[in-house]
Amino acid sequence: MRIWRVRLRQSAGSPRQYICGMSFRRVMFWMLSPAIVIVAEAQSALYFLAAPGQLTTVLIFTSFGYVLLGSMTLNAWLALRHPESYRLRALPLHLSVVHAALYATAFVWLGSVYVSTNDAVENDASLVWVLCIPLMALSIAALVLIARRPVIDGVPIEASERLARRVGLGLGAFLVLATATAVSYLLLRTADNDGFWTFALMLPGLPWSHTLYFIIALPLGFAGGQAVVTSVLLLPLAVNVALALGLLVSPRFRTRTVNWFFRLHTVARQDADALAEDQ
Repeated sequence: MRIWRVRLRQSAGSPRQYICGMSFRRVMFWMLSPAIVIVAEAQSALYFLAAPGQLTTVLIFTSFGYVLLGSMTLNAWLALRHPESYRLRALPLHLSVVHAALYATAFVWLGSVYVSTNDAVENDASLVWVLCIPLMALSIAALVLIARRPVIDGVPIEASERLARRVGLGLGAFLVLATATAVSYLLLRTADNDGFWTFALMLPGLPWSHTLYFIIALPLGFAGGQAVVTSVLLLPLAVNVALALGLLVSPRFRTRTVNWFFRLHTVARQDADALAEDQ
C-alpha cells in the first residue's frame, strides 16, 4: 500500500486521471500474452481465409509475421521478467503507449494481408508493405524501452507462494491446450493444411519453437517439404509440456522458478520484522 500512496502523490493530475492511466497500463500488461496468441493464430487462419491462388503471397507475408512474432515474444519475456511487473501488474505509461500502437498496427496489418490475398476484393498489397515499416519501428522502440528500464534485483517478496499457486492454474490450462493442439495436428493434418499448423504448433512451443524453426526446421524443409517443417515444431511443444508437468507436480520447483523468473527472493519473517523496527 505504501508504494501506491507514494505513486499517487507523485503522479500529476487528479486521482481519477491516475486511476484511468493505471487501468490502461494494466490492460497493456495483461495483453502481453494474448496479443502473441492473436497474432500467431490469425496468421495460421490466413491459410484458410486466403484464396487458393494467393497462398504464395500469404507465405511471403507470414514470413514477416514470423519475425514479428519473435519480436513480440522477446519483448513480452523481458517485460514480464521485470520485478515491477509482479508488484504492480502494469507497464510504464510510455511503454504501454508503444505496445498499444504496436498491437493496433499489427491488427490492421493482418487485416490488410487478408484483403490483399482474397479474390473477392480488390487485391492491393501496398498497405501491407507500408505497415511493415511502423511495425518494425514500434517493435524496436518497445525493445529499447524495456532494455533501458531500471531493474532492482532481488525484490523482497514474502508471499511468492501465492503467485506460484496461480501459476499452477495457468499451467493446467496450458497442458490442456497444448495437448489438444498436438492431438488435433496428428489427427487432422493433411498436405493441404500444413501451413495452417505452422503457427498453431509454434505458439505452445514458444520461446524455443521460434529459434528451432529458423535453425533446424527450415533447412530440413528443403529436403522433406512443409510436413517436415511443421512436425519438427512438436519437439519444443513437448519440452514445454514436460516443464509444465514438472512445475505442476513440484510446488517447491514452481516457487523457485517463479522467484527466478521475476527476480524475487523470499524474506524470512524475523528479517522483515527487524527491518521494520530499524525503519
